[in-house]
Amino acid sequence: MIKQKLYRKYLPLLISLSLILYTFFQIDINLISYNLYKLDFFLIIISSIFFILSQFLSSIRLLYIFQKTGIDIKLSTNNKLYLLGMFYNFFLPGGIGGDAYKVILLKKKFKTKSLIKSIFLDRAIGYGAIFSLLILIIDEKILFINIFLKIFLFIILVFFGYYISSIIFKSGNIFFKSFLYSILIQILQIISMLLIIKSFEINTDELFLISIFLISSILSILSVGGVGIREFIFLNVSSLTTIDQENLVLLALMFTLITAFVSLFGIIYTAKPKRLTS
Repeated sequence: MIKQKLYRKYLPLLISLSLILYTFFQIDINLISYNLYKLDFFLIIISSIFFILSQFLSSIRLLYIFQKTGIDIKLSTNNKLYLLGMFYNFFLPGGIGGDAYKVILLKKKFKTKSLIKSIFLDRAIGYGAIFSLLILIIDEKILFINIFLKIFLFIILVFFGYYISSIIFKSGNIFFKSFLYSILIQILQIISMLLIIKSFEINTDELFLISIFLISSILSILSVGGVGIREFIFLNVSSLTTIDQENLVLLALMFTLITAFVSLFGIIYTAKPKRLTS
């Protein structure tokens, strides 16, 4: 039983390390360094700003769900807890996850069941929005669907998500606004990724790359912060595009580095985290 728990606990870390090592053994590291030198770092900075905005909006979505389920906390407290959670999720894999840590810090004031329900609902709606948006914009190289079928499937997925959230979480009235937040979050992250693409002076296959980015975002749940998964997926789609493997991996890696940089600021709140909820 203990071995199984440890296995589940460290499995995402093992997946991340395995895939990142595999990916870097498949590419020319010298060419990666050369491509990195040519980047337009002004666009990378702007990309980082859009990513930060997406995380701020993610925090607002969680706060909205918290408040609708009877968890009344301040915006500033929620933002700090969200950033602290990002730090734990990205830099302390195998330890207490960021979501679990929020529950630990808030359970003295609020019901544990409500906290877990809110966090799971936040995650579920977020992933549902990514999948729905992917269906709406997916590149025909990956899956050919005409625009009318895309729109139809998108609408079906939205109402299916509403139905499931109503049945499982008893929170149908929360769904649509949370889903809208989630779509806006993904649009901000797509803009962030597009700016990274432009910083490489890549002017082709943008829709294809964004589709791959959304797929990697969905599968990121299997690893630590998407590390390894994202790079592995970008590496293995090179046969579908004219962009070389090194640039594809570097595109994914730049988004990972931006995520790591923003998550690092959560270390500020690790010294005395209990003060955040006092």
